[in-house]
Amino acid sequence: MRELVIGNKRYAVGLHWRPDSPRPGMEALRREARKLDPVADMVTFRQRQHGFGWSGGDERRWRGVRPLASSLRIPSDGFLGFFRLEDAQGPYWWVFSLFRGQIDVKGDLVFSEQDKAEAWFQGLAGIPETEFESKRCEDVEESVRWITALLPQFSLELPFVRGAALTPLRDGYGLRPGMLWAAGGVVVLMCGGFGLKLYLEHEEQQRAQAAAQALLVGKEERRREIEARPEMYFPKQWESAGAVGPMLDAGMAAILGLPVTVSGWVLDGASFTGNEVSGWYAHQPGASFLALPAGARLETPQKAVLSWPVRVPQGERPKGLLPREQASRRLYESAQLLGAHLKLSFAGAQRREVDGIEVWCPWLEGQWELAGVPSLVVSDGSFPEGLTLFPGLTLSSVSNDKGAWALKGKIYALR
Repeated sequence: MRELVIGNKRYAVGLHWRPDSPRPGMEALRREARKLDPVADMVTFRQRQHGFGWSGGDERRWRGVRPLASSLRIPSDGFLGFFRLEDAQGPYWWVFSLFRGQIDVKGDLVFSEQDKAEAWFQGLAGIPETEFESKRCEDVEESVRWITALLPQFSLELPFVRGAALTPLRDGYGLRPGMLWAAGGVVVLMCGGFGLKLYLEHEEQQRAQAAAQALLVGKEERRREIEARPEMYFPKQWESAGAVGPMLDAGMAAILGLPVTVSGWVLDGASFTGNEVSGWYAHQPGASFLALPAGARLETPQKAVLSWPVRVPQGERPKGLLPREQASRRLYESAQLLGAHLKLSFAGAQRREVDGIEVWCPWLEGQWELAGVPSLVVSDGSFPEGLTLFPGLTLSSVSNDKGAWALKGKIYALR
């Protein structure tokens, strides 16, 4: 067993639960425990069930400790929970399962490794024809906060009455006959307080159950709301990007407008990146270092670079996105019409957590590059509409390197 401490109360986690109808005697329980596991040495009881625990040889430490599984006031008859907890031994993961109001035989298990706990949780979640509320808490603080809301604030466990707290199974444990009169006196003295405690506990349980139910319902409503509109939680980057057609026209015109030779310096390459055009000039023998191209700076003795701002007119972008396969086919068709070579790749779907709920982005982001675009297409601007009016396509750069034209950008498509 592992331990969970909340406030000044200790709870035992990780018992083996069994049905008992009618409730057996201690000798029968000892025999049952030996068959289950020879080292099982503690027992506890709840309605129509009993649970066996393992003290590790320290019965005194665990005697009187309540099991966490039977202490929770779950507001539904079916529940499956995954919690990360911690005790003096370190972190552990608890998988708790309630079916038809009863703790599953192996529904109170602890794991020292998260992947094993995850596998057990997923196995229980996949049981067909089973309806239950489900809760996952990935960190200790969230787990303790959620569990605390389902624990009764008041509880009273009489030391001589078999009940919810852990009791040793060893022979001879129990009350001596001489203690019965004293125990009876204690009962009389405590009856009034016991009744008050029960009332207060009932009221607290009702409030906790109502709060937990509201939390579960609210969580489920929030989940449905988020899953119905996942696009609200991811930036639509293509909507803020310039239209491809006007950017292509402006970029090509800006590059073609650069002087080819200036005072012996020869244009070696150029690029347009959306709001400026840059050109780099190669030094030729006898080229003047005192008469660089207008606005250029000397980067090396063999290279001068200039940058000019470019104004791109506004254009209207096509609405919506295409499915990935349709978008890929359209882009390959455009490359074929241009006589260019296309490189296209998509990254995996993005995901993020919103209010503790995992949300997947409904679209994919990709990278594309058209290399070897013919100069004739550039000079007359005869780009196909399949490229210039492409939903979800953005243009990052237009470049010319020693006469070879290339286009690069991003593409967004539905999964």
